[in-house]
Amino acid sequence: MVRGQSLEHSGAIGDAITCYDRAIGLFSNEDASQRAQLGVAWMNRGSALQRLQDEGSLPAAVQAYEKAIALLEAPAEEDEGARNSLGAAWMNRGQLQLRLGQRMEALASLESATHLLVTLPAGQNPAVRHNLAGTHINRAQVLLDLKREIEARIEATAALALSRPHEISGFSDAQIALMARYTLCDALGKLIVKENAKRQELVFEANELVEEGLVLACDWENRGEPRLRPIAARLFRFGAGLYAHTQPHFLAEYISEILAGPLSAIPHLPAIAVKAIDMALNKPPAIYFTAGDPTSERWAHTCRELRATRLRLVQTLPIS
Repeated sequence: MVRGQSLEHSGAIGDAITCYDRAIGLFSNEDASQRAQLGVAWMNRGSALQRLQDEGSLPAAVQAYEKAIALLEAPAEEDEGARNSLGAAWMNRGQLQLRLGQRMEALASLESATHLLVTLPAGQNPAVRHNLAGTHINRAQVLLDLKREIEARIEATAALALSRPHEISGFSDAQIALMARYTLCDALGKLIVKENAKRQELVFEANELVEEGLVLACDWENRGEPRLRPIAARLFRFGAGLYAHTQPHFLAEYISEILAGPLSAIPHLPAIAVKAIDMALNKPPAIYFTAGDPTSERWAHTCRELRATRLRLVQTLPIS
């Protein structure tokens, strides 16, 4: 099982599944002392099948999680480690059901995971903390799919509260915290469109989350850790779109600041920035332009800044 985990971590998913199958054959279902380990082996098999990026492997992954859940239920009543594993199995099952479009089933699985994991000491056990925070994020994503943005915001906030105190020292916590911020921004973005009365408050909160998240990604990038780049790019795209729609006069500064830092190593950020600038420039202004009018002159200055920034960015893009 340990060899399978190592192979899975290195990306050799097929070989990892072979190891998990070997472990499943060696553990005894009749021996109560081995039942929890057998459940974990089935859960690992399900996770590896889910990572194959092959739609044909997903039904087998569902079956693996169901076997894991059945095996772990009895040990989980007395053993906290088994309860954490059972919570992880329910979480993984819910994540897979969301991927398969089974939203209500996913929500039920994630509720089962939460019910188990909240009984464990998340502050003292990183594995429990990661599973519980991951469950909150997955619940938020299901709720966003169901257009229940207020509940999704609560779930993403709970995930961030768990991971934020550890995001500087622990990479897994940093990954979760960055994903929690992105998911929270997604919920806020949808609420910004709906909530005219609280729009400015929501925009401010989203801006703060983007800034915090990109600072965190820069910190880990400076340590030589590139694995946050995909989430950082999504957060940068959200921030650029938010500025383009709500505060275009800050968009050029936002882009220039991020692209002058360590995240400039992400190759497609300039293209994201150009699209955001085009969005801002093509958006009809809220005023009629009048020469000498301060508001009109500020908008004209913003347009000049954005066009100059766009020109610099386009010169860095690959010729297609």
